[in-house]
Amino acid sequence: MVLFLLPLLFLIILLLSVHTLLYFVLPKRRKFSLKAKHAVVTGGSKGIGKELAFYLIEKGCNVSIIARNEADLKSACQDLQDAANSRGQHQQVRWYSVDLSKKYDEIEAVFDRIEHELGPINVLINNVGTVLQGAFDDLPMSACEEQMALNFYSHVSCRCFTLTSHFIIRAEK
Repeated sequence: MVLFLLPLLFLIILLLSVHTLLYFVLPKRRKFSLKAKHAVVTGGSKGIGKELAFYLIEKGCNVSIIARNEADLKSACQDLQDAANSRGQHQQVRWYSVDLSKKYDEIEAVFDRIEHELGPINVLINNVGTVLQGAFDDLPMSACEEQMALNFYSHVSCRCFTLTSHFIIRAEK
């Protein structure tokens, strides 16, 4: 019985030693702070997007929200700015009305304007999307194309523009 416990005890001591050594030798993971960063939330005028924008405000971000409906955007922006002002940290909130299912040039122009007004984009949350209701064989092809444009191509456009035009270029500087 003792012969069985000795190797087990040796193994436990060895594992604890390796763990302790690695803990002190390996670099520590830095905590990512959102304070004073610039976040863009697509579909940020209501629902999950708006709640994500509130979370970003709570963490200290400047926030840009994008959606189609100007009235919803103005209301959400005011709510977000009120939340930001209550924190007393001089955070800014901006809204941009654009249909992200449209041409890449329009999206690029909006992102240029966003960066010009609030600075480089540090966080992109692609939240825009829609769901078609009805039986698949009853849906017209044009509705399916519109859904693909909004749910897929808009995300690709925003990501591609943000990555290629901003993150990569800044990393090279």
